[in-house]
Amino acid sequence: VQHACGTRELDRLGGLAKAMPATAALFLLGAAAISGLPPLNGFASEWLVGLGALAALRLEATDLASFAGLALPALAFIGGLAAACFVKVHGAVFLGSPRTAAATHAHEAPRTMLAAMAILALACAAIGLFPQLWIAPLVRAAAAWSGWPERELASAAQPAAAGAAGISAIAAVVLLAAALLVVLRRRVAREPAARAETWGCGFAAPTVRMQYTASSFAQMLVDRFSWALRPHGSLRPPRGLFPRDARFESHVTDTVLDGALMPATRVIERAANLVRPLLLQPRIHLHVAYLLATLLLVLAWRFLG
Repeated sequence: VQHACGTRELDRLGGLAKAMPATAALFLLGAAAISGLPPLNGFASEWLVGLGALAALRLEATDLASFAGLALPALAFIGGLAAACFVKVHGAVFLGSPRTAAATHAHEAPRTMLAAMAILALACAAIGLFPQLWIAPLVRAAAAWSGWPERELASAAQPAAAGAAGISAIAAVVLLAAALLVVLRRRVAREPAARAETWGCGFAAPTVRMQYTASSFAQMLVDRFSWALRPHGSLRPPRGLFPRDARFESHVTDTVLDGALMPATRVIERAANLVRPLLLQPRIHLHVAYLLATLLLVLAWRFLG
């Protein structure tokens, strides 16, 4: 998308499914996979993790069982948020109408880029439809990490993988049946479907600026989690009988990056700037003293620790 439009800003895109149908389809498949929907790899992995958490609940009341009890609702919560996120992204980027000239003149990605995405899409489908083929290396890795015997882990993993494969097969059949119905309906229909403009909310001449943006789509979720996301907004409402302009802007800062990591980095940077003049003194005996102090600290840590 950046290659075709020169930007990754969601609100400067839109309507790319017409100019980039293959990219839109591959992006949709990847979005479904990362949201944990069958018959793709994200569902198979979440199915195995979920069954593992259910099995751990049968253990004695230990920290592991308590953690497993939290894993199931956490998986459902994360899957729901991922689905909402990618519905927003796919809708804002590929559906609707182009919001800028760059999106209007977009072009399909070259074959090399499509091939890379297609290979990953096939891998997502292969893992989701045939998860049993990938259980053996997973069991070996889990055995090396946990210390449990491979045979015991495989006896639990194989039925779980078979269950995921069964659900993925049913989902694949349903999707294929729906696709066939759409194709048959188009062929059987004698007259083309009537086309009309999308309802413009009563406006006689709606513009592309009146469609949903990525921010407006996510507003309900952002408001729900405003205690953690801390959204910022500025409003200049229309005034007077014949208002000429009005403006609204909203921005959500990254809670982890802007709220924790960047302030900590600035503190470390200020401390380093204070220490730097002492370390860069052009005196050989001072550097020898630094080496000696470091050696003494390492020895003290080694023998006292």
